[in-house]
Amino acid sequence: MMRLFCVAFILFGTAIFGAGTVPGPFPKLGPVSPFPAVAVVAKANHIPLQTFDPPAATGGKVNPGDSVTALVTLSQKGARRTQWLLYLQAVKPGPNEKPAGSGAPVILYSSCGNKFEFASSPVFVSMRSIGPFIEPGQGGRASVQQDKSARFTVDQGTLGIGLDRAAAALYRMVQTGTQGGFKFRDTPFNEAETRESRILARTVHLTSGEERALSGMIPALLSYSDIAQQTGGLNDIFLRIVNIPSVWSVVWNVGVQASMEVQSDRVAPADPAIWGLPSHAPAYYFPMRLELNNDDAFNITLVVTAPRSPLLVCGGVVGLLAEKAGDKDTYLTLRIVSARSSRVKPASPSTLGSWEK
Repeated sequence: MMRLFCVAFILFGTAIFGAGTVPGPFPKLGPVSPFPAVAVVAKANHIPLQTFDPPAATGGKVNPGDSVTALVTLSQKGARRTQWLLYLQAVKPGPNEKPAGSGAPVILYSSCGNKFEFASSPVFVSMRSIGPFIEPGQGGRASVQQDKSARFTVDQGTLGIGLDRAAAALYRMVQTGTQGGFKFRDTPFNEAETRESRILARTVHLTSGEERALSGMIPALLSYSDIAQQTGGLNDIFLRIVNIPSVWSVVWNVGVQASMEVQSDRVAPADPAIWGLPSHAPAYYFPMRLELNNDDAFNITLVVTAPRSPLLVCGGVVGLLAEKAGDKDTYLTLRIVSARSSRVKPASPSTLGSWEK
């Protein structure tokens, strides 16, 4: 299961942006409204666009019927915008599908010399992607609209880890102005390797909970990656912003090698109200950079909160910004615009941000 055997987190001691509004580096993550055609299609297919159910404690379990709706917007040069509608819903296994059972736990070791174990538990979900929708008034030839569906399993165990606690830990430690880093991998570190990390842990007062949260970021990110890879429509959209490696690069590296760097100096609190969350909910911007064969492919910033139902089905990710490397005009945003819990009785549609305690 583990495809990333080692990830390092570096502390840069750089100033961080405060909460309250979308910070300067992330203006592209401002609110986006669905095009009229998107709203029409959503209504015809009974896909909610503005209904947020209150978060609930479900013991880390995704319940069949829990769902999230996401609006994906691709912005390109010339102020051209295109949208897609995504609908992810937890479902029961079909008659010919094996019931979701417990998988092997994910085991990781830290450079501080500690071992962490994360339980695995797959559940079935369905993903529907509809689009593209062209912004009214853009002119030109309309794209052929596609309606794609996929059914697969996600790991509710690793989705339940989330990224909000890792973001909070990185944000706190960067504020100390201390430089250094921690590493996590699927094999133990020897005594010599752990000595420096233990000194750093004492310096920044790293707690065991924070260390576990940083370690758990790896399986959490892999779960998000699995959702994207198993959703054909979402894969097609991402290909529009990724810098594909050259033929020579692919040959030289015997394929495509991907690597990811967490930009800890740019982790920042987000205003939960902007993302339809209760005022007390944790919310963070979590920027990363993806490289393919040692070349920048794109920068990605996640907006994360606690993965509580109904947002457990998407691991607590409520927003995403993917920017094409070297092209400031080409970028993609994903925004959760509805989150429904199967345990909440249908009510009249509420406005975005109307979650209750």
